[in-house]
Amino acid sequence: MRTNSQRRDGIVPSRQYLLIAFHIFVVLHHMYTYYWVYTLGLFGWKQTIFFTQWTVTIQCLLSIAYLWGALNPTSHRGRVISRSLSDLSLNRHGLIGFRWALILLPISVTCVSITTTLFWVLFNTDPNTLLRKGSKYPLPLSHMQHTYIVPIGVIQMVTICNKIGNACDHNHSDAAFLPSLKRTSVVALSYITYITVLHTFTGNYPYPFLEQMSGSAIVLFWCVLFLISSVVVWVFSHVFRKLCKFLHSM
Repeated sequence: MRTNSQRRDGIVPSRQYLLIAFHIFVVLHHMYTYYWVYTLGLFGWKQTIFFTQWTVTIQCLLSIAYLWGALNPTSHRGRVISRSLSDLSLNRHGLIGFRWALILLPISVTCVSITTTLFWVLFNTDPNTLLRKGSKYPLPLSHMQHTYIVPIGVIQMVTICNKIGNACDHNHSDAAFLPSLKRTSVVALSYITYITVLHTFTGNYPYPFLEQMSGSAIVLFWCVLFLISSVVVWVFSHVFRKLCKFLHSM
């Protein structure tokens, strides 16, 4: 059983080091995948056209934000959040770190869900819909960027739930449905705009299956993905709130 101080802090101090080590591992893991992709000849802007890289980057930034908050000292014996993010006992840097972690979490969960599902469905159906002929994408790298990100995302959500306390109980929380949906939509629209502009100038999409679709089919495809993303964000907001209450009732 945790003491009142540990319950208030959200995380038993002895576990904090393991959580920090985990988030450091996530950052190093994703940095290694960046390097591996670089060795395959995809460097600079060529990496940015793939949604996988956006997903990995967001997940990496989430762990960096967590570390930024966790490694900054707090002012009242480590208490993180009493009721909401506006009522913090963290110093300014700790507040910034955990707030960004909370903002990035629903975006990361949505991107991971879409990336993993879409990649493995298309890859197992026909790899040529994702990879151009002659392209080399090692299977271990595929798992690092499309499989391992799932358990990483789950652990990230649990650790942040444990750390931020009951902030998710508030309608104005950064983990609420509408704020999360708005931010996720901005990321999705940014990616769609980015690859559309590149297609206008280069004549190519990053994924071959998009080039096999008509303009109206591509628009329908984006609309369906947006609808699925909205459902994922809605499910996340409810699961996140219940998970927070469960972890802090233990």
